[in-house]
Amino acid sequence: MNLLKHILVRACILILLSTVSVVAGIIMVEPFGNEGGFGTIFAVMVWFLIFYSIWSIGLLIEIYTLHKQGQTTKRNCNLVMVLILPILQFFRLLFLEVILL
Repeated sequence: MNLLKHILVRACILILLSTVSVVAGIIMVEPFGNEGGFGTIFAVMVWFLIFYSIWSIGLLIEIYTLHKQGQTTKRNCNLVMVLILPILQFFRLLFLEVILL
């Protein structure tokens, strides 16, 4: 139960930061009269990259402290959470670039 709570708290933080990045991207583009398209998507992706980087750095710091405390299960879980989005992006690009060509 303790590990499940650990995972859920980190997932909720990621969902919250993702929501904030969408809102920040839309607020950043909206005053310029752009109501969609590439500018909005680019702004949202930049904010998502910033917030995901902050989240990842926080988890990497926690991985180090959990390693020092000897809590290997939580450490490995954090490592998977940090690496899951880059791995999924790699396979998405692999599928789009190699398999579909």
